[in-house]
Amino acid sequence: MLYASFNQKITRICVGTKKGFLIYSIDPFKCLYKSEQGGCSIVEILDETSIVATVGTGDHPTSSRRLVKIFDMDASKKIKEICRLPFETPVLSIKFNRKRLVIVLEGEIHIFNTENVSFLTKITTNPNPKGLVALSVTSSNSHQMLLAYGCSSGTLKGDLILYDPTSLERFRILKEIHNHPLQSIQFSLDGKLIATASEAGTLIKILPVFDEMGDRFSFRRGSQAADISSIAFNKHSTLLAVSSTNGTVHIFDMKDGQERQSQPKNTFSMIGDLVWGEEARSFTTVKLPQGLNNLVAFSSDSSRVFTITQDGNFCQWNLEKSRPSSWTSGVPQCKLAREDVLLSDLYFGDDEEQNEHDKKQ
Repeated sequence: MLYASFNQKITRICVGTKKGFLIYSIDPFKCLYKSEQGGCSIVEILDETSIVATVGTGDHPTSSRRLVKIFDMDASKKIKEICRLPFETPVLSIKFNRKRLVIVLEGEIHIFNTENVSFLTKITTNPNPKGLVALSVTSSNSHQMLLAYGCSSGTLKGDLILYDPTSLERFRILKEIHNHPLQSIQFSLDGKLIATASEAGTLIKILPVFDEMGDRFSFRRGSQAADISSIAFNKHSTLLAVSSTNGTVHIFDMKDGQERQSQPKNTFSMIGDLVWGEEARSFTTVKLPQGLNNLVAFSSDSSRVFTITQDGNFCQWNLEKSRPSSWTSGVPQCKLAREDVLLSDLYFGDDEEQNEHDKKQ
């Protein structure tokens, strides 16, 4: 498995392999679409539609990493290529919602109208070798859609730019959120909060996007450095999940971080222009294999935590609602509720082969 992602509503899973891509539904868990039209290093689906964007692996002339292909998967599971978008350098990331398609290169961000795939603008950025960006899911009556990306270069500070892809103007700059360059950023599902982690990987910080005087949150993942793989909010922004290649997913209660913001002022520390309180710690964890890239998300009712690991396993974990009265016994772990295997190259084939594999799960 080369790539995996959840859709915006956490109801679909996209998988890229050396041969093509697969799209799964989560509930019920089943393969909706599959394609063997060439290796995919990036696969993203538009919400719960049949529109899929892919980038090749670069190991074949027809599978270029400088080319975005957009497909429509119809009800008969036939694949129709809608368009191709060529670029001069490799595509590192794709984000899109129903209004905007965002394509990230190492030093550029290209923005398109999703409806007709018309080009809108290009943003020149500092080097961004990981293609780190976040796009809020949708615009609403009360809050605008925003794009977030780092703006630090040649500095240890973690600065963040918020950009309005509707008006095509810079919205806000958040200075020195971290003491190191950013490694992970993620909007809440309603777009009102943004979570950040730096390359140190020890602290997770959450800021209000629109209310500069709103509550800020700070959570400690651990004391040792780690590569943050994924950050996720639940539907109502009451829980936060953070995963790393160290193999532990930390689940935080948002009110724990907020409660610590009401401490006396002498417990606060200054980072840039922002004031932070003592960091809250996770109330439960999920254990994953160490050394593997992974993704984390919440079910819509927040009763389960979803994880995808680089070895192709999709797991659902029961989230314990009750909180221990004492921390002396350590942080409790979530219990595995279900495990499925996301199909690798081995299982590409006809429907009979797919059904035979499903019977074994």
